[in-house]
Amino acid sequence: MYLQKVSTKVGTKKYTYLRLVETYRRQGRVEKRVLAHLGNLQALDPAALVRLGERFAAFGGRTLPKPKTLEALQARHYGETLAGSHLWEELHLTEHLNRLAPSRRGTFNFPLAVQVMVLNRLIAPRSKLAVTDWQRKIHLSGLEQAGLGYQHFLRALDRIIPIKEPLEEYLLTRLTDLFSLKLNLIFYDLTSSYFEGVQCPIAQWGYSRDHRPDARQIVLGLLVTDSGFPIAHEVYEGNTVDKATLAQAVDTLKRRFQIQRVIFVGDRGLVSDDNLKALAAAGYSFILALRKRHCREAGDLMQALESRNYRRLDKDLWVKERTQEGIRHVLCFNPEKAPQDAAYRDSVLSRVTPKLEALLHQPRRGRRRTPEGALARAAQILAKHKAQKFFTLGLNPQGQFFFRRNSRVLNQEESLDGLYLLKTDVLDLSAQELVNAYKTLSRVEQSFREIKDFLKLRPIFHRAERRVRAHVLVCVLAYLLECMLWERLRQKKLSYSAREALDHLDTLRLVDNRLGQEVLHCVTRPTPEHRRILKAIGIPSIPRLLQN
Repeated sequence: MYLQKVSTKVGTKKYTYLRLVETYRRQGRVEKRVLAHLGNLQALDPAALVRLGERFAAFGGRTLPKPKTLEALQARHYGETLAGSHLWEELHLTEHLNRLAPSRRGTFNFPLAVQVMVLNRLIAPRSKLAVTDWQRKIHLSGLEQAGLGYQHFLRALDRIIPIKEPLEEYLLTRLTDLFSLKLNLIFYDLTSSYFEGVQCPIAQWGYSRDHRPDARQIVLGLLVTDSGFPIAHEVYEGNTVDKATLAQAVDTLKRRFQIQRVIFVGDRGLVSDDNLKALAAAGYSFILALRKRHCREAGDLMQALESRNYRRLDKDLWVKERTQEGIRHVLCFNPEKAPQDAAYRDSVLSRVTPKLEALLHQPRRGRRRTPEGALARAAQILAKHKAQKFFTLGLNPQGQFFFRRNSRVLNQEESLDGLYLLKTDVLDLSAQELVNAYKTLSRVEQSFREIKDFLKLRPIFHRAERRVRAHVLVCVLAYLLECMLWERLRQKKLSYSAREALDHLDTLRLVDNRLGQEVLHCVTRPTPEHRRILKAIGIPSIPRLLQN
């Protein structure tokens, strides 16, 4: 039964009539009949039609809601969780977590607890305790019914760390299917993250990349593809030196992933004879960058190549090469980078020199500084600006403070502007291909430095070693989703970064409205940016209403 409008034309005038119609089936055919003629629509009183509708609803046992009864109950985050959940489902992580760690009857939803923690790290990092409140501010299918609490997130951490290795092996296979990964280049880098407390047994004092030598820390090693996808990671004690971690990374590639032929690309801190022997024993090749300063091998090479002419490969690349005993060195000069290096050095000198000159005659609190005090203050200034090597400080025979620029060091630094040095046992790649691999390493290192900002490894609230390791695993899984999001955007030629895309999606919300006796879950109107981003990652349309 439904209302039908029928129009008819008499002369130049058009009339529209309203009637009540029902359909029925006769001899297999659908026909309709008119139950009542309600009259000319233009002549009907709108208020009377509303009252008629209310009467029909009353006979049906319902009350028509009125606009003044509309109540907005809450607005939950929807856009970011929609994108993150889609990427999670692309990896089939729920099914695989259930397969690796099947739940016992009556226990909590383990995969959903991990998914919530990973999405939280991706969207708005919180402590595990704060995640219990955050989950009420988002929409995620099945979350309300799961009833997850703080204890469930801790238990999920305990259950996920024993399956870390098989999970990483599965994800590599899945990522290879999704993105056609090429594993001919593997990049390795490390970072550290400090603790506020002293309870965790793997938190130790060591070289701090956070410039916090006063705090204990852990060291994180990460293996990534040339596209930036993390394929494996390991957490080490905070006092582990960089060179000591490479052997385990090689073992991971060889034993767990059965990768037989790969070029290993790493930074300067990994260069050692033992590491090169470990790579050779595994059958792996390497491309490593040498330090330009304080490295005898680099100094000897630059001296040996001094008489040779550079060969131009590109507008911003000139090279000299030497190959001896199966080891190839490539000295690279970037003419565009050289002025940048010089400008940076000049800016340091221009900031420091006036401060040192002021110490020669600056009074302090109504009295002049002592020469010893001026010397100590000058040392602090140089340390702050990392300019110690550019100056010589001291007290002259008369006991007066003095400083002067170190001309020998400045000349040496000027000769190094725009230079970098590569060492490899790969003989069948061109110099341009080697440089491209090095530049990719620089990009991967930059992405890796952003992990702590993007995922906020700190502060680490856990004390138990297994939960610290599980916390890092959750962070790396969130970083993997971020890499997938960026790759999807890049494939569709969208200029958004992953962070920018998530910030745009933050404004797409799900509003719970009560209208009469019914609760409607309404999605706010998507913007063109919302549609472009979601379409790029594989979500072609956004519903207006969600079912309970």
